[in-house]
Amino acid sequence: MPGIDPSFMCHRLSICSAAKPVAQRKRKMGSERKAAVELEVAMLLQARFIREVQYTTWLANVVMVKKPSGKWRMCTDYTNLNKACPKDAYPLPNIDRLVERTFLDAYSGYNQIRMHPQDEEKTAFITDSANYCYRVMPFGLKNAGATYQRLMDKIFRHQIGRNLEVYVDDMVFKSDDLGTYQSDLEEVFKQVRKHDMRLNPEKCVFGIAGGKFLGFMLSARGIEANPDKCQSVIGMRSPHNIKECEESFKILKHRLGTPPILSKPDPSLNMIVYLCVSNEAISAVLVQEKESQKPVYFVSRMLQDAEKRYQLLEKMALGLVHTARRLRQYFHSHKVIVRTDCPIAKVLRKPELAGRMMAWSVELSEFDIAFEPRGPIKSQCLVDFVNELQPMGHFENDQWVLRVDGSSNNQGSGAGIILEGPTGLALEQSLRFAFKASNNQAEYEALLAGLRLAREVGVQNLLCWTDSKVVSEKVNENFQVKDAQLLKYYHTFQNMCQHFDQVSVKHTPCEHNDRADQLARLATSNQKPGQLRTTLHLELSTPSIEVVECLSVSEQSATWMTDILRFITEGVGLTCPSAAKKLRTQAARYSVIGGELFRRDFSSPLLKCLNNEEANYVLREVHEGICGSHSGGRTLATKVLRAGYYWPTLKFDCMEFVKKCIQCQKHGNLIHASAEQLHSITSPWPFAIWGMDILGPFPLAKGQCKFLLVAVDYFTKWIEAEPLATITANNVQKFLWKSVITRFVLWAYRCTPQSTTQETPFRLTYGVDAMIPVEVGEPSFRRAHFDELTNDASIRVDIDLVDEVRAKAQIVAEACKQRMTRRFNSNLTKRSFKEGDLVWRVQGSARRNPREGKLAANWDGPFRVRHSLDNGAYKLEELSGKIIPRTWNASHLKTYYS
Repeated sequence: MPGIDPSFMCHRLSICSAAKPVAQRKRKMGSERKAAVELEVAMLLQARFIREVQYTTWLANVVMVKKPSGKWRMCTDYTNLNKACPKDAYPLPNIDRLVERTFLDAYSGYNQIRMHPQDEEKTAFITDSANYCYRVMPFGLKNAGATYQRLMDKIFRHQIGRNLEVYVDDMVFKSDDLGTYQSDLEEVFKQVRKHDMRLNPEKCVFGIAGGKFLGFMLSARGIEANPDKCQSVIGMRSPHNIKECEESFKILKHRLGTPPILSKPDPSLNMIVYLCVSNEAISAVLVQEKESQKPVYFVSRMLQDAEKRYQLLEKMALGLVHTARRLRQYFHSHKVIVRTDCPIAKVLRKPELAGRMMAWSVELSEFDIAFEPRGPIKSQCLVDFVNELQPMGHFENDQWVLRVDGSSNNQGSGAGIILEGPTGLALEQSLRFAFKASNNQAEYEALLAGLRLAREVGVQNLLCWTDSKVVSEKVNENFQVKDAQLLKYYHTFQNMCQHFDQVSVKHTPCEHNDRADQLARLATSNQKPGQLRTTLHLELSTPSIEVVECLSVSEQSATWMTDILRFITEGVGLTCPSAAKKLRTQAARYSVIGGELFRRDFSSPLLKCLNNEEANYVLREVHEGICGSHSGGRTLATKVLRAGYYWPTLKFDCMEFVKKCIQCQKHGNLIHASAEQLHSITSPWPFAIWGMDILGPFPLAKGQCKFLLVAVDYFTKWIEAEPLATITANNVQKFLWKSVITRFVLWAYRCTPQSTTQETPFRLTYGVDAMIPVEVGEPSFRRAHFDELTNDASIRVDIDLVDEVRAKAQIVAEACKQRMTRRFNSNLTKRSFKEGDLVWRVQGSARRNPREGKLAANWDGPFRVRHSLDNGAYKLEELSGKIIPRTWNASHLKTYYS
């Protein structure tokens, strides 16, 4: 095919100077795809569209996509190349202007435009036989559409607007009557022949009075709405009950009084795409944002049998690809922003993708698409609306849906509850709380009230929706519950879930939970005088976590003061002689004043005697009240006595109360004493067990060394050490090979007797003491009488006798270890825990809140002991069941009291 003259128009790649060339790794491909690639390459070589290339810096893979006809289409993954090229801002024709003057449709390909010779090798791609590059403009390049539009505007500059309209690769010419039709057509064909353009006869249609163009239906009557454009709305299922009919009628009356839903696109604004998928359908809405979001186009379709088995990410990517195919003209003329919380951007940009995901990634790479988090709901509700109302087969499902919302303001707190059944039944409840509650407490109360309602109805399978992220994440055990009040709500929820077969709680945005929110706000609003309401309201008198206690008022329970009061006021003693004598002795220190018992004591004239309930109140007020300072047990007992109160177990109760105080446990002193006995390590023979440690960092030394890696043999105390600049696995491995396996010597240490063995490491290793340098400078006895002939025999004898030396050294080492163990265990504070025990964990500097400074708690928790390793180490878990990583030593734990 001759194509366009390169001097008239060719495609150039304007690559950013800062961009680095990317040569993709070759990807594996099946035998069927390989055969299709070889066939396609042969056809392109024959058409002279490609040529072989060597030493290229840019290199891409080919992706084979099967057409609906069963044939293969070869695409090239230009993702990296497109990222390096800025977008060509060449203006595309205004779609609205074209629509008003367009009647026919035609098509032509990109391969008629030549690539610039300097940019040909940048389009290189990989095959099994060789590397090739395009001589013509391939599909998939970022600015290919702008280049093609520039070519068409240049060729048909005298016809556009008069008898021809062009939008990228769509050419449409028009005539008012049959008389001018032939002359207009001849004029267009003359330009086509002049520039050696080729038209696809299969896509050319002549002499028709109307057709579809750019999403609109054009005919002699004028511009009409495209039925496909509104098919998503037209195909919505009909109402199934009276309530849905009434709601649909209200919405219809509202829509009849408002402007049309679909708005015209503004070329200067970006297009925003919202996606939604379900088990049966995919849908998308195209909007533009100017003051408010205006929908431009709706797209949706049912999923095929194979597509229903796609993962969620694949369904989202399929929805975006389907939208790009249906709305190609919008994607070419605008920058498209896809707003979704699904991470499809990261998946589509992975080079190791294969199959359909790679094909979709290549197909989308030619468009200017950006991804953003969804943020506020905005137009997402439109696409969810279209998706949920897709017509689908009816199926039985016994799952009930619960929607709850809690509200708390200065007028009070309440909850809104909606329970929806599978048959369309909906139960609504507005619940007002007769007590004060925070926002989180109100959300928990709403959820628990909804569960109670579902239990009364007899529901077994329940799906709960709440707009509280805190509640949904905590009940699903994704967040840890630290607040003591909310922890009670969490346990209450867990207990109520046991009455159902299945309960799942999910988070929903506020916009999707508006009806429950209205019921919650209705419960907290004040009713005007004389106002009549038709909505039934219920009132919750006490929080769900409070246990209602029934007290018997017919008879007062006996206390420690009962016998003393009866003896003083009535003279009634005990029947046991010894007990009666003891009672008379005790009663001498008590007096009754105004019907109350007082004790005469040494610290103050009279102390008021209290029962258990009164004593508990006094302890709470003195310890943590407005004048309390969370003092210790002994100080607390002194303050209670100075305040003028007494009961027999005062000191013990004060100590126990302080021990169980949550804040005192959190901010308690760190425990520096060891929690477990010393576990000594015994080596059976030399060099059997080595100990290693990393010392430092020290001040910088020669070679930037600041760490010291040390290895010690547990039997002979033989030591190896090496300075290092950095601590890495490779450096440690080299040290072990060089200093332990090949055994280089540190003479100063190895020739010194050790206190733990009373021998030198050298003698324990070789059976004889090493000759040190001083013996050479000032000859010693063995140096002066050294005989080289008898030396070898003497060494062999020493080696034979070394076992005796080692045995004596081992006895000395064991005795030394026992002394160390006794000394270590003398300062031991034994702390052992069993599975299921609740413990506090030391809150290290890394886990502390830096804003709290020195006032931060020393202990974190509580946590549950999951498993004991029987050596002072424990596996922990949160109260929700989430496992805490790694093991924790008993020295970092202490008992939790409640």
